[in-house]
Amino acid sequence: MPNKAIVVGISAYPELLPVLQGPRNDAQKFYDWVTTKGGVTPVVDGKLIFGPTPPALAAVDGQPTAEALQREFDLLEDEARNGNGAVGDRLYLYLSGHGFGQNLDGAALLMANATALRPHHHVPGRLWADHFFANGYFPEVLLFLDCCRERYSTAALNGPGPDSAIPPAGARRFYGFATKYGKLAVERPINGQMSGVFTTTLLDALTGGASEEDGRVTGESLKASARQSAVGKLRRKGRPR
Repeated sequence: MPNKAIVVGISAYPELLPVLQGPRNDAQKFYDWVTTKGGVTPVVDGKLIFGPTPPALAAVDGQPTAEALQREFDLLEDEARNGNGAVGDRLYLYLSGHGFGQNLDGAALLMANATALRPHHHVPGRLWADHFFANGYFPEVLLFLDCCRERYSTAALNGPGPDSAIPPAGARRFYGFATKYGKLAVERPINGQMSGVFTTTLLDALTGGASEEDGRVTGESLKASARQSAVGKLRRKGRPR
């Protein structure tokens, strides 16, 4: 079965500060990696979601919205239900932009139409990753969120709802967040281009930095490599995301 990827990068938020420059660059770089080294076929099994250029002037017209991402999730659900319950071998979810932390364990990406007073325009990455993992749609689920995890108060999360499914035997997952709960993610100029420190260290690890002696990349080697790479990059001041 194929690997699949949903990659989102939102730089333009009409009514949220600070202004971001890195998410679109980072999403493109991750998409380039996942469709060449990550086993995902471009166009057919990979989805790259940006906002329009030029961006909207008001948040009410901001794109992409949660509905755009929800459509991609719905397509995976339909594919699972129309088949034998499995959609592919591995799912990559990559989300970059402004975000917040709803609890100690999760993070949500704010969509382009979000404002400080309307944080309900968001996608909680971990809840959706858990949903696809627990229901066995993919034996492996990888989630990467390059966004802040400031504490936001929102009445409800735009997740899949209550989920009582139990992951099938042998299912595996790996979730990577740019920062700890309540903290800010950082972007800064790297190799002449504004980039998120987390995404840069992640791609450094995936492109060889995390390889073990036999060439494999494991969860532990990926964490160790990304952590070591991030130390040097964080010594210089960056801008919060």
